[in-house]
Amino acid sequence: MLLVSLDEMAVSASIIARYRQSIAEAHPLVFWQLGIDARRFSARHIPGGISAQLPTATYFCNPDNRPESTLRWLDEHSMNRIVLENTTHWTSVDQPEVLTDKILEVLR
Repeated sequence: MLLVSLDEMAVSASIIARYRQSIAEAHPLVFWQLGIDARRFSARHIPGGISAQLPTATYFCNPDNRPESTLRWLDEHSMNRIVLENTTHWTSVDQPEVLTDKILEVLR
């Protein structure tokens, strides 16, 4: 079912095709364990909660491709937000130079 869903998503987001290929090649036991670990972690922690508690956390994103719930969550927390205009949701994968340039700009 996951691979079928990823096939559907890949129609409008080509980067998903590469991700789907990685998932298809993953060892089933390792993938199953990842799911268990993620569920265990999520049962104890609110997504983003750890980052929100850090004294200096920064969230890099393009608000144009984030769900409304994520944008509301960001508005409710004092985390620094760096906007990456004209980027995809997968910036670190398909536009790493844009992300790298922005990180270097912030560090200067």
